[in-house]
Amino acid sequence: MFIKANRLDDLTKEARESIRKRAHLLLHRHIDPVLRLVMAMEPDSYVQPHRHLGDNRQESYIALRGKFIIILFDNLGYIKEYGLIGPKEENLMFEVPSSAWHVIWSLEKGSLVAEIIKGPYVEKTFKEFAVWAPSEEDPSKIEYKKRILNLLKLSK
Repeated sequence: MFIKANRLDDLTKEARESIRKRAHLLLHRHIDPVLRLVMAMEPDSYVQPHRHLGDNRQESYIALRGKFIIILFDNLGYIKEYGLIGPKEENLMFEVPSSAWHVIWSLEKGSLVAEIIKGPYVEKTFKEFAVWAPSEEDPSKIEYKKRILNLLKLSK
């Protein structure tokens, strides 16, 4: 399957116009053994830290445009490791270890990332959200994200 550059431009526009400030282009069916997608994400999007339980559930992120931070946390929500990925960064991709608490946030407008993870997708068991971080519906998410980025000296 070919994906034209203008389709990714459209995906970026969808993300900018969405309430969550991100949009997905699924390249899989939920029942597939490997899940693949492209995600457009804007800097004002918030993803709650989470993990994927199960055997060999590593998640790979490959930055296509822009810049992202990926953060790994311990079980209490303390930062264990973090780094940047992007076409103009030292790292272009990152593989999240199986069952690791993590988050990916965009740091530049128009950022796009390819994501690959073992399937199938079953909504109730695919992802466990961290109870030590605000949910996407919690207004304190903005302050939480800002605090983490300030701690890592990545705030604007």
